[in-house]
Amino acid sequence: MKFTLFKLIGLVLVTSAAASPVGNDESVVRDAILEPSSDFSIIKGRAPSSSANYIIYPKANAVKKDVEAFTKSLQSQAGKTKVDTLTDVNGKLLAWYATLSASQVATINKNTIIGSVAPDAPLKTQVKPSGISKRALKTDKKAQPELQMFSTAPGKKASGYTYDEKAGQGVTIYVLDEGFNLKHKEFTSSPGTKRWIFSKGASGENDPDGHGSCCASKALGSTVGVAPKANLVAVKLQLTSWSLLKAWQAVVLDVQQNRLQGKAVVSNSKASVGWTVDRNEKWFRDALEILLKNLEALDVVVVSSSGNFGNHIDVSTYPSLFADRTPIIVTGAVDNKGHLALFSQGGPLVTTTAPGVAVKCAAMSGTSAYQAGEGSTGTSFSTPAVAGLAAYFLSLDSLRPRLQVPGSVAKNVKALIQEHHYARVSGGPKVAWNAQTLLRN
Repeated sequence: MKFTLFKLIGLVLVTSAAASPVGNDESVVRDAILEPSSDFSIIKGRAPSSSANYIIYPKANAVKKDVEAFTKSLQSQAGKTKVDTLTDVNGKLLAWYATLSASQVATINKNTIIGSVAPDAPLKTQVKPSGISKRALKTDKKAQPELQMFSTAPGKKASGYTYDEKAGQGVTIYVLDEGFNLKHKEFTSSPGTKRWIFSKGASGENDPDGHGSCCASKALGSTVGVAPKANLVAVKLQLTSWSLLKAWQAVVLDVQQNRLQGKAVVSNSKASVGWTVDRNEKWFRDALEILLKNLEALDVVVVSSSGNFGNHIDVSTYPSLFADRTPIIVTGAVDNKGHLALFSQGGPLVTTTAPGVAVKCAAMSGTSAYQAGEGSTGTSFSTPAVAGLAAYFLSLDSLRPRLQVPGSVAKNVKALIQEHHYARVSGGPKVAWNAQTLLRN
């Protein structure tokens, strides 16, 4: 496996590079790292001479009347229709977004309620290195090896993918990514509902690189997904800081509006965020953490990738770094035998692992093409599979008393996954298991 790393200073968005063709209608994707083309530090009287897009963060102690007054002032300066806002589950303002000139930025930086003004610069894609009641069970003897691992019991050999017939039914999986090919048969032939959410700047029902299609299919695809009856919300975002924050906010609002508390899972592996140690860009991080805690309070399970920088050893990106204070399920990757993938980051924050090497998944275009091999390798693809497992567990009626405790659903699902995962090879990491044999009383 060939990996290359490019480093810049400041905020980092970990995602995937453009797909490269394999065959007539197949494609592969490579994991990548994205970084802003400009400095993401606090601006004090130094802004570009021309207008640019900025994210403005209020100080934590800013009072409501001052925030409202600043909002009106900003709308007056930038134009009411040109100002966007980010709020938490209770409507508290976390940030503003506006197109500003250098002089406007300088003025805003003097306001006593403002903590940071940061450019929302375009991002550059750069390839990176490296007690259960009995229910009816189904077995797919032709399932892919990585899927069979999810149902292989301790001490047994893989013999297909065996799972409860609920298979995620009634649970919604939100997948955050740059695009999706929902015309693929993995989605059109699965019974769950499919719908879109477009974050700031995102549009078009398409997939530019195959990453999102692959991820969504590993979660709930009809033949390659762990929870083939789950519902899908395809959250399409642009690779900018603001679009990412707005995507998380959109999930919070959608869960509320559709009353999906205790019945939703978020899979995030496209856009993980990291900072170099000397930058410590706390404003973006704090806003993201608030939204994640909103989801926890709404009893939504969040699954995030551990990262593919194996040379870093421990988890080094957000939101996975929040796992020490939120019940995020951080997922690493193994091969189809259960050996830890060389690129997979580990450490105490990792919850579990799942197959993420050369997995088979839906391609970026067409209705029946698949991608597999090096291009569909990474924690990006083990993560949605574990999101599918979380949805699978949430769909089981027999687990409701244990899992559906208001305020603790995410924590309970995480504990259940850790209770049943086990190592497949001597000295290997623990790999997620659906515990299907426990359904046979």
